[in-house]
Amino acid sequence: MISNNETKNEDPVFTKLRHFLQNFQEIFFDENIKNNKKSSILCASRRTRLEDQISSITGNKLSKSFTLNMCINYWAQAILFEPTLSQFCAAIHYDDIFMIHFGVIQCRRVFVDAFHEHRQIPDFDVKFSSRLIELLDQKEYPRLQLEAAWTLVSITSGNHEQALTLVEQGVIPKFIRLLEVKSELIQEQVFFGLLNLAHDCVEFRDEILLLGGLSSIIRVAENITNRNLLKMIARTIRSVCRRGPLPRDDDARSAIPALCKIIKTQQDPEILIETLWALVYLICSEKTREAVILVEVIPTLVSLLKHETKRILIPSLRCLGSIAQGEEIDSKIFMQVPEFLHIFFNLLHHQSQNVRMEACWILTNLTVNNTENIESLLGTEGFLERLINLIEVNQELGVVYEAGYLVGNIIAKCQAESL
Repeated sequence: MISNNETKNEDPVFTKLRHFLQNFQEIFFDENIKNNKKSSILCASRRTRLEDQISSITGNKLSKSFTLNMCINYWAQAILFEPTLSQFCAAIHYDDIFMIHFGVIQCRRVFVDAFHEHRQIPDFDVKFSSRLIELLDQKEYPRLQLEAAWTLVSITSGNHEQALTLVEQGVIPKFIRLLEVKSELIQEQVFFGLLNLAHDCVEFRDEILLLGGLSSIIRVAENITNRNLLKMIARTIRSVCRRGPLPRDDDARSAIPALCKIIKTQQDPEILIETLWALVYLICSEKTREAVILVEVIPTLVSLLKHETKRILIPSLRCLGSIAQGEEIDSKIFMQVPEFLHIFFNLLHHQSQNVRMEACWILTNLTVNNTENIESLLGTEGFLERLINLIEVNQELGVVYEAGYLVGNIIAKCQAESL
């Protein structure tokens, strides 16, 4: 160790470097195991060896380790000067783990800063991105895994050519496998990466689905309570499912229970909005409609129609509409929900044109060739008057069109005494 007397005569460069090393000693270990006694001893031992070697250099005793000398030079430059990205990129190709940590962390800062400041993501060498993807596989240094993933995610937010380089080097299967790591910090970065790639183009989205990305995301969702992570999961599923072709029925059906569980248990508006839209895109066949009915989420969707946030009301209506248009669906499950008719009665005069149109569309689907449901509607006091008024006073063609279909169903199927 360097004594106080020795420190007084120490070269200022190495004084700054030594303090810098002390402040960043956590890069050697995962934050989750800092309290582990063995790890703490090892961490202190490594810092001691580094300080001893720095001390020997200040006493003009050159270290035999070329890598260590290079490492010290890089850290000194990071403190005193403005190093270039190419210097940081070069650092990750050394065999010394300290050097690699340094290079990856500094590169991550450059790319993330560019993203947050809305600047163009810097160009990079394919060897650099290949090395970052390779570092995702190592498990000895979880912090290094996180930093490598974080850097790659910031690159996925760049232009299509940069994202394509990563995809061609196999980043998608590496991201999907990384979801198995028991670290919410790493999982959050992976979700960001998959979200960016799914947004970039249909081909990337299709590869995520083909490699089982949706199933892997759902497995994580089943055991997560973290609010931010749940929001990211819902956003990622929504992004992965929103473009055609739609996911396979088996993948969609496996995702529905987890999404419906979030809808039933969450009160956070942002999580609900993302999850509801994800569910909208998954209800795409008779099998997926059946899966939604089996988890008994319809009463929850109906209750959400009373939510004061329009951004929750619209996807809730879309989910119910997608279920109601199923040819093999027993429409009684809607009518049996308490307040269903009362809520829809009020929606017919909602201030939003889209809400009025969606409400008419759902009621139209529920009354096709169904006398019992028609009688339930007519049994609601003032319903027929409100429906006729909706046609008379509305100038929006979409609302009049859907309301007209509903009136047509009533006229065609209701009993004479009901009229």
